[in-house]
Amino acid sequence: MRQIGTVFFLSLAAAVVTQALALTAQAPWMTLPGLFVGLIWALDFWRGKHWSGTFSFVVLMILTFSGFWMRLSSLLLLASAVLSLVTWDLDAFAQKLKAYDPDQGMTPVIRTHLSRLSGIAIAGYFLSLLPLLVKTRLNLPVALILGLILILTLSQAIHFLRDR
Repeated sequence: MRQIGTVFFLSLAAAVVTQALALTAQAPWMTLPGLFVGLIWALDFWRGKHWSGTFSFVVLMILTFSGFWMRLSSLLLLASAVLSLVTWDLDAFAQKLKAYDPDQGMTPVIRTHLSRLSGIAIAGYFLSLLPLLVKTRLNLPVALILGLILILTLSQAIHFLRDR
């Protein structure tokens, strides 16, 4: 459980800092809600409560997407979004681990989860980075077909990973 806490705090700090770096360029006032929500989420996790996880995640994502809308640094904002997702997943995973006795030897389960999560986060970042770097024009039917293929592929990957 300690490993989850350490990675949680590191990913939350990285998400908030990358978001603050991206937003400081044009909207420094927008960094304050992100820092405040990150602090609340960290304190909530540290106290062993998990009531603010989803709310904090949604606020961080709204701030991140508003940065995209203002055309700020896509690399930093994308990193913030992925790190926020990682933090949200770790919060939910820590909540599920509370149901088990700490002496049951959950270390292999934790390591497996962390390795899968890191692989998915890295792959997700780079796959999401491709459309930001490649500037092409797609018509609506092609974009819908590509989106459908992406959704089906991701759902199959999630089912595959759950079954393992």
